[in-house]
Amino acid sequence: MLRCRLHAAAVLYDAIVGQALDKPHKAPPFSMPGELVRQETQAVWPTWKQLMTQSPSWNDYDGYQPEG
Repeated sequence: MLRCRLHAAAVLYDAIVGQALDKPHKAPPFSMPGELVRQETQAVWPTWKQLMTQSPSWNDYDGYQPEG
């Protein structure tokens, strides 16, 4: 128990990343667990624009192209 109190941030980080690696649905892109996994694994995730314009999509950009 003393280890948890002295190293709470490291223990919490390990727990979040461990669970997210076991169950990827717990760590979607742009979430805090997802960002921890991305940093840990160096995975390359799509940008927000790529997610919004991929097919199939919700057609959020029909008739409008965002700047940038």
